[in-house]
Amino acid sequence: MPQSLDSVAEALTAFMRILSMAKESLKKIFIRGKYDEYPDDKEMHCSARLAEMLNQYSDELQGKGKSKVKRISHTPVEFVNRVWGYIEGVVVSVIVQHTDSYPRAAHNLIAKMREQSVDRVMEIVEMQKLTDCTCNPAYLAAWNTLMLNQSKFIEIIENNCLPSVMTIEGYG
Repeated sequence: MPQSLDSVAEALTAFMRILSMAKESLKKIFIRGKYDEYPDDKEMHCSARLAEMLNQYSDELQGKGKSKVKRISHTPVEFVNRVWGYIEGVVVSVIVQHTDSYPRAAHNLIAKMREQSVDRVMEIVEMQKLTDCTCNPAYLAAWNTLMLNQSKFIEIIENNCLPSVMTIEGYG
């Protein structure tokens, strides 16, 4: 921003110009894959870096085996944190280049977005853990056995005249 601004209007105009330039730089880097503003800074070549991260994540999953969700459940969260850390670095670099100052607001915004992403990934992992359980044949057999006896169980609980002992095949 210019060193001396004589009015609120000048400050707002300068701020909007800076935001516009930073927004355009970020569009070029993230959406269009152009990095002409940063030809020598490989960290700003986002398409390539994100592709590398995805390949590394895929290799990690392959190495751990996809069949056991509980064993790899932390991996997606680590990946999301790595991606957001990279995005934060790029965004902060662009904003610093255009403002010559430390962008605390950008850090706060990215931290909030990272938190939302991690929460969503954890929710998806938890749903997958449930799916992994329900795809297990032993679990399904046990669940079916219990559900077949559900009405009898409820009847025993609701009717005090019936004996309070019940036998379920496979459980006693």
